[in-house]
Amino acid sequence: MHKMRLLALAGVVAGLAAGCGGSDADHGNGQTVLAGTIGSASPTIQPARFASVKFGGGGYVPGLIFHPTSPDVLYARTDVGGAYRWDPATSSWIAITDMFGPDEGFYHGSETMALDPNDDQRVYMSAGMYNWASSHARLYISTDRGSHWTHVDLPFPAGGNNQGRAIGERLMVDPNDSRILFYATRTAGLWKSSDRGQTWNQVTSLSTLTMTQAQIDTTYWSSPVGIEQVIFDTDTRGTGTATQTIYTAVAPDYANMAGLTAGLYKTTNGGASWTSIPVPADVQGFIIPHMVRAKDGMMYVAFTKGEGPGAGGPCRLYKFDGTNWTLLKGYDDTQWSSFGMGGLSVSGTGANTRIALGVTNTWGNWQGMPAVQLSDDGGATWRE
Repeated sequence: MHKMRLLALAGVVAGLAAGCGGSDADHGNGQTVLAGTIGSASPTIQPARFASVKFGGGGYVPGLIFHPTSPDVLYARTDVGGAYRWDPATSSWIAITDMFGPDEGFYHGSETMALDPNDDQRVYMSAGMYNWASSHARLYISTDRGSHWTHVDLPFPAGGNNQGRAIGERLMVDPNDSRILFYATRTAGLWKSSDRGQTWNQVTSLSTLTMTQAQIDTTYWSSPVGIEQVIFDTDTRGTGTATQTIYTAVAPDYANMAGLTAGLYKTTNGGASWTSIPVPADVQGFIIPHMVRAKDGMMYVAFTKGEGPGAGGPCRLYKFDGTNWTLLKGYDDTQWSSFGMGGLSVSGTGANTRIALGVTNTWGNWQGMPAVQLSDDGGATWRE
């Protein structure tokens, strides 16, 4: 039996060798002829085509970033799936981080993005999945709307998939001098670059604290919120002179460790010194997930008790004219007290200001539940 099997196997091998007739010559001239083909004809091979598969679901989209002067330029950042650019011609999203290599998976967590108000081709993205003290975020820089990237390693971590990932935006470009960027970090205070993100220095006039891992671990889910965001208070653009009046929001976790006494600060000298801004008593110790400056200089500020991503209430929306606070909306009653405030967009000025307000912690789907609240009259009335 074994002898017959060996003879049969030898016959198969011989047949394959015969089918390859002249194999030495074929390899020499670079041709490969498959067994069973006739003569020297080569098979027709079609190139493979790879494309993304739409599978639905997935993680959060914590931020949508519009260009201030080019309305069709819009980006979306995700917590674990990279970033996307909106294509108005096809009404679809273009993945702009799919070219990242297998060793860059940690950087598919986008913490914040910033656009240059004076150049709608330039985009910045800070990425890093988790804010471990030993990790380093990367600042990805593109001059062609995300088609190509270079990157700079940052001296602090990011938390694209940590709690509070919808807060911000943390990274902002000075509209008057595009070389200047400010970054509101989770663990290391406020940082500034004067060379389009190539080098960074801590703004020590505000704080000098960089959290240790032990300090990070004392925060909610080891996810410090830190410095929350930066707002340039200016009506001008492209003057070449750095904006002098800037606001920055500070979360209670970082403020307490750094010895800061307030949750909102203002500079009128480009960051050389800072003054605390008193906030209403009913939002003392709250998170400020979003601040928006309207064209008339009015600041719209959302306050929420928790950091999210599905932060609960109580919460408030105020407007601030630089001196006085005016309450526009809040959730406090028994039915809605669990809701917080998230996304905030503002258009127009004065009594005709339009406000869109995202309501967080809306996991259910029951009658009358708020999800997106809209006002067409500066916050006087609201509708779902």
